[in-house]
Amino acid sequence: MESFLTQQATRKQTVTAGITALLILLVFAIAVPRATMTLPAVGPFMPMCALTVFTTAGIATFLLAAQFTATRQPVLGALGGAYAFTALAVAVQLLTFPGIFTPTGLLGAGPHSSAWMWVFWHGGFPFFVILAAFTRYRLEQAPSAQHVSACGRGC
Repeated sequence: MESFLTQQATRKQTVTAGITALLILLVFAIAVPRATMTLPAVGPFMPMCALTVFTTAGIATFLLAAQFTATRQPVLGALGGAYAFTALAVAVQLLTFPGIFTPTGLLGAGPHSSAWMWVFWHGGFPFFVILAAFTRYRLEQAPSAQHVSACGRGC
């Protein structure tokens, strides 16, 4: 049984993704001249953003875990783990962020703890996604269970 997450993209899906990418680049090009404009600070922005990321990553983790349970496709379990990592990392970053719970942050946070958690989070998620893709690639290259049992040793 093939999951929609592991199917090959159709031509229509590829074109739609390309158009979406071009629209994002267009919006970026329009926004570049205004990049130096200072906007008013919004105090609760970081907690709102972190809670949104935590919630969406938690939902993605749950859905991928359910899909993995149903299909037993390792790539889905690995992707679920990447999103679980994101949810945990953003939760720790929120706890260490100064001014949210305490003036300096919880967990013995220093002045740069929250920034390093941000780096850890944004470096760890792509690492785990690449690991999931590598897992998928390696398992597609491995001999199938039927072939191994039919030959006895995977001939």
